[in-house]
Amino acid sequence: SEKELELGIFRLKDSWHYEFKNQLYIFIGGIDKRLTELDILKVFSQYGNITDFFFLYDYKKKIRKNSCFLKYENFESCVLAIDNLNNYKLLDGWLRVSHT
Repeated sequence: SEKELELGIFRLKDSWHYEFKNQLYIFIGGIDKRLTELDILKVFSQYGNITDFFFLYDYKKKIRKNSCFLKYENFESCVLAIDNLNNYKLLDGWLRVSHT
């Protein structure tokens, strides 16, 4: 958790997250259609520096899907975002945040 990281007692090797330690991208689903890229970046940047972001698109229908991928500068930021924002309600959408 964020508190454990602040206190320096979080042991990543003991966490289920550890198997994803080499992956800096996270998946975000359940995004309300009214949210923009800037909105998502504002929410997720509180957990670390974001180095890449893209929404998924349905090119046949020419519409944005309600999901995206986001890349953090370091793995600890991924862990914080997943632990704090998975199942978080943002407007009318319940975010699903996970490792890729």
